[in-house]
Amino acid sequence: MKVLKHNPKNFTEIWQDVYPIHAYQVDVERRLTAPMLCRVMEESAWRHAEHLELGFSHLQEKGLVWVLARLYLRIDAYPLWGDQLHVHTFPSGSDRLFCYRDFQLSDQTGKTIGEAGTSWFVIDTVARKPQSTRSYMTLESHDDLVQKHLGQLKKLPAAGGQDHSDTIRVRYQDIDINGHVNNVRYLDWMLDSFPLHFHQQHRLRELQINFLAESFYEDALQVVYEQLNDRTFRHEIVRRSDHVAVCRAVTGWVTNADFGMRNAE
Repeated sequence: MKVLKHNPKNFTEIWQDVYPIHAYQVDVERRLTAPMLCRVMEESAWRHAEHLELGFSHLQEKGLVWVLARLYLRIDAYPLWGDQLHVHTFPSGSDRLFCYRDFQLSDQTGKTIGEAGTSWFVIDTVARKPQSTRSYMTLESHDDLVQKHLGQLKKLPAAGGQDHSDTIRVRYQDIDINGHVNNVRYLDWMLDSFPLHFHQQHRLRELQINFLAESFYEDALQVVYEQLNDRTFRHEIVRRSDHVAVCRAVTGWVTNADFGMRNAE
């Protein structure tokens, strides 16, 4: 598959990383957690962007930084402790504001176990304002490249009710290299809203998430979810000081039996 329309520097167009699954990345059943999977995918995106000369180090020189705006993730099987996770990723297009990146996830046998689509934008580190892709994008997508997940990277509505609510205070360990709450922490808090028995009986199958605003050290955040049906939930995280939504998501779940998962032995 051709990703770039022109590639005079002979960049690797489809990036691949292989990650061994460590004990600190798995849950009580020895399965890779969804937040850890997101961290791994972002690591591969980071590495590929650096290789394409569009990474953190290159944008930092211009006073710019990447921000994840939206994520769609589908998980068909979770790797176990000791397994290997293969991540393939590539830039899948851009428009006036957003750059898109797709992921394919597979196990050590080559079997596809999941896929994801993401949209990103770049902000000025001082004004914290989004920048036009024309101001930094140096690559052009191939004409035949299809943005497979564009339909899932859509704007999500606010939660219409509060079937559950928690209050979180942002702490130092929640802050990342950009000085704000790391995007995966929002997913951590959303998933932690569910009781233990729910996690024991279900697995996350699909995730759609919008990152809407930044939050910072000492911010108080309200984490709520609304149950849409037996297996679908709408989530929202709101900054309590000004009632601004910083994150919205929809999660889709299946029972362990329906998921057809391997037993951890």
